[in-house]
Amino acid sequence: MDNKLIGIKISKYMEKNNISLEKLASILDITPKTLKNKLQGQGKFYVTDIIKMKEAFGLDLDEFEELFFSFK
Repeated sequence: MDNKLIGIKISKYMEKNNISLEKLASILDITPKTLKNKLQGQGKFYVTDIIKMKEAFGLDLDEFEELFFSFK
């Protein structure tokens, strides 16, 4: 899994859904600094993080797969 690519994709979804770094960090129950590090590829997103983001972004199954499991 390419952590940096996933971080870039998540950042785009954050912008698209008007979700701030602080808001998403709160949803994931982590600090904004930890989230920023993960978005920069300096950490991993856990399954619980992925599930919470799916709900926060309102992703359907195709979008979910594209965000977290496609490396294009």
